[in-house]
Amino acid sequence: MLSRVRASSKSGAVQPVLLLPAHSVTKVALRTVSEALVSAATSLLQIEPGELMAEFRPALTPEGIQGNEAQIFIYDTLPGGAGFAQDAASLGIRLFDAALKLMEGCPEKCDGSCYACLRTFRNRLDHGLIDRHVGASLLRYVIHGTSSYSAERLQSSEHLLYSSLLLSSIPDTSIRREATMQLAQGGEMSVPIVLFKNDGKKLCIFLSDPLAESIPASFDALPDLADSSLIIVNELIVRKNLATAIDQVVDALNRL
Repeated sequence: MLSRVRASSKSGAVQPVLLLPAHSVTKVALRTVSEALVSAATSLLQIEPGELMAEFRPALTPEGIQGNEAQIFIYDTLPGGAGFAQDAASLGIRLFDAALKLMEGCPEKCDGSCYACLRTFRNRLDHGLIDRHVGASLLRYVIHGTSSYSAERLQSSEHLLYSSLLLSSIPDTSIRREATMQLAQGGEMSVPIVLFKNDGKKLCIFLSDPLAESIPASFDALPDLADSSLIIVNELIVRKNLATAIDQVVDALNRL
């Protein structure tokens, strides 16, 4: 069974989902969706765990050669095949819906993945690449054409970055959480994290869906702030490499 995922678009518009070839976020998204599809197929077909496996690769298409399309493929583990992969293919959209439900509905409400949702002994070497929130964001876009990210996960990452910036003791700078800022066209909005320099300059910090780095999570476009600069930090970088996220913020602050 093959499932194709388009990695990018050639248009100049802001892309809601962007999978960059060989990017760590892309690996996390595709590995997670692969595991979710196998787990969902195993449940729907009522077969033993381990009868099916899944991998991903650049698609064997012209777009795939250019790095713009990937394939997830499910296969039988028994030599010669037992036909379960074909059975999984026949499930159609039910399989994708079940995989999305699995990622969104972890009974333990885990932060990334756990043995109650996507982790198994078999995939233990990939536990660091399995993140149900990132996988759900991709699969939701594939199924529904819309992308949304877990609000709870986003708030947790915002707090993590905020706390770490406080501990960094950035000179001549104060930090505020959920600050109310003015919009250029009038009105105001709440900004997750704002850095105020003593010279009056301000840097607003937003986190993005890991698969949509161009805009803040839950936004359709960049907010037009009055008298403030902004930086968008990939949420998964905050989770996986907090030091890099802090460096990005400090570099942006120093450029003001």
